[in-house]
Amino acid sequence: MTKIPNSPRAGVRDRAPIFRSGVVGPTALPAAPCTTHLKSDDLAERWGVTKAALAKQRLRGDGCRFLKLGRRVVYRLSDVEAFERASERRSTSDTGPDLAH
Repeated sequence: MTKIPNSPRAGVRDRAPIFRSGVVGPTALPAAPCTTHLKSDDLAERWGVTKAALAKQRLRGDGCRFLKLGRRVVYRLSDVEAFERASERRSTSDTGPDLAH
């Protein structure tokens, strides 16, 4: 790559970006965001809660199903939507679906 005189980066060797796909160079496209899984940050923002609240739910076992991939925690979008549907109520006294039938 060529140097641009009087630029703040003059003399600094320009490098081609490396993207998650492993392709190097200016023609590489960045990896598309995952649409089938949510990170804790994304789910916390979606539900208006803190990441700590999600961590407590995971510890107690009363939250949404999740995947533990090494040290990472992710939520399948299908599990999130199923949990949201199961949490629907018609009134504050509604205890949810009748599981006796």
